Amino acid sequence: MMIDRRMPEIVDEAHSLLRDMLNIQSQLIEKTKELPPADSAKIDQVPIKFWKVVSLNTTSFFVVIDSLCRVGKLDVALGLFKDMIMLDMVPNI
Repeated sequence: MMIDRRMPEIVDEAHSLLRDMLNIQSQLIEKTKELPPADSAKIDQVPIKFWKVVSLNTTSFFVVIDSLCRVGKLDVALGLFKDMIMLDMVPNI
């Protein structure tokens, strides 16, 4: 299989985007926990809209992990795989 010379850059960008999505997800969860109970009903609508846009699933992880492996970044791929397991996602690899 021929690998485009730009592939490592693209894979790094995809990995960075996935990391950013994970950070946003965890920040949103923490902010929701800080709200008083009376406001929690109002905030319930925000995460639903957010999750429709930012949806992390096993496919999201698989695409990035597979690409990292293809460009020889096995240690980064393994770290991402471990993150996926810590998030209680069932690997399909």
